[in-house]
Amino acid sequence: MKLYFVLLIIFNIISCASLKSDELYTVVPFKRNNMPGISTINQNAFVHANTSKYPWHLSILIQMSDLINNGMPSRAENNLLYKIEDNLAVNLNKNDDSIFVSRDTYNGYRQLIFRVREPEAANIYLQSIISKKLYKREFKFKMSNDPQWEKAKWHMESIKP
Repeated sequence: MKLYFVLLIIFNIISCASLKSDELYTVVPFKRNNMPGISTINQNAFVHANTSKYPWHLSILIQMSDLINNGMPSRAENNLLYKIEDNLAVNLNKNDDSIFVSRDTYNGYRQLIFRVREPEAANIYLQSIISKKLYKREFKFKMSNDPQWEKAKWHMESIKP
């Protein structure tokens, strides 16, 4: 199990390269309710200039299907999720409308956190994907106005030296 957890961390680091070249990632293992989790956090999301530019907090929760030990995804599931995530990131970031904050994997779910500038555009895009069932995994999302970045506080504190 420990070897798999190490490999999952390595795959998370490697997969970050597919997002944006100006993003710097830190992988933070965590435990919640005695279950392992991994958070891949974009350190550059917390640059001061970004906090006022992206006042909306967007959480996308994807239910994983092909699981192995402790609610973690299999390699095939991870590969599928990376494709979905890359597509979401590209489309949400059109016209610099969002910034990727983190990818959290825990107990059968993958949560993606973005900060968004224009919530209407993100809402329309995500609703269209859900209604058309474009992805092989179901997901839901929640967006809320959070100009002080309170909802990203755990991620911010997790990468402090």
